Amino acid sequence: MVLVHADPVEAELAFRPEGGELERPASLDRMVEVAEALGQDTDFVRVDLYDVAGRVVFGELDHIAHLLAAYVRDVVLPTAYASRFNVVGYSAGGLPARWNAAFDPSWKRLANALFLIAVPNEGSVMSYIYAWYPVAKLARTPAARSFLPTFPFWRPSPGAPWEIPKGAENVELERLNAQPLPPGIRVYAFYGTRRPTRESPGTQAGVTGRLPEAAFSYGTGDGITLTASVLGESINGGAGVPDLTGRFTEQVDLGPLEHYSLVRAALPRIAAFTSGRAANLADRAPAPLPLAKGEREPSVPLGGPPDLVAPWAASPH
Repeated sequence: MVLVHADPVEAELAFRPEGGELERPASLDRMVEVAEALGQDTDFVRVDLYDVAGRVVFGELDHIAHLLAAYVRDVVLPTAYASRFNVVGYSAGGLPARWNAAFDPSWKRLANALFLIAVPNEGSVMSYIYAWYPVAKLARTPAARSFLPTFPFWRPSPGAPWEIPKGAENVELERLNAQPLPPGIRVYAFYGTRRPTRESPGTQAGVTGRLPEAAFSYGTGDGITLTASVLGESINGGAGVPDLTGRFTEQVDLGPLEHYSLVRAALPRIAAFTSGRAANLADRAPAPLPLAKGEREPSVPLGGPPDLVAPWAASPH
């Protein structure tokens, strides 16, 4: 059996117009065809599909979260002999951890703390931009849709209002951001604060014009994820994530570091939090772990002509 699910409570909160009835998705027939094809060799499988402007979108974030939950249940808990566990989520890896904490009943009981390092809680503009460039193959995969921004990041010309371009909606992340985390789980946010300068433009915050001939706006962040995205704050006039901004047990500014250096910087502070030594580090700037001999801090280039257009990165109008 194949189940194309829509939880009644979640649908009521997220999709049902006030005082109205749920509408039949325009692509429901196609959803059923896709689900039947995916489950033809399986007795039971959960398939999360979304209708975005009449197109069927596969729920990649939900799928990854289920794999993570299965790993914790089948591997971590039987071998750790622990009653509760902590989760360290780095970059996009923090989103499946948030998903399970928000939607999986067992995590509400078993998860003790989430340590979220440079997590794009409101997505990243880079996921949209890099779909045009040959240097970023990840941005063309289905998983990349899970990291598209939920804040308005495109405008046709300077001075025009920011908006989310047609076809670039991130339904899954919006659903996650509408679900509060359980009060019993402590949540820590670690982020970079590199400001845009003449020498280093900073972190992409917006796109003006049509790609690839477009201008980019920049903000404070780590080169990939905006600080405001990590913290759930308003970006370009967007709503932010109100249920997240006031939810953090601690917010830790790791300084003007690049995205790939933040794990090294965060680990000593996470060790302090988990061992109860955090107070001893309160007045100390967290120093990143040293690079190994011959190791260089990686950077992510931007540029080059487009060789492939992802379906959600097409011209907005």
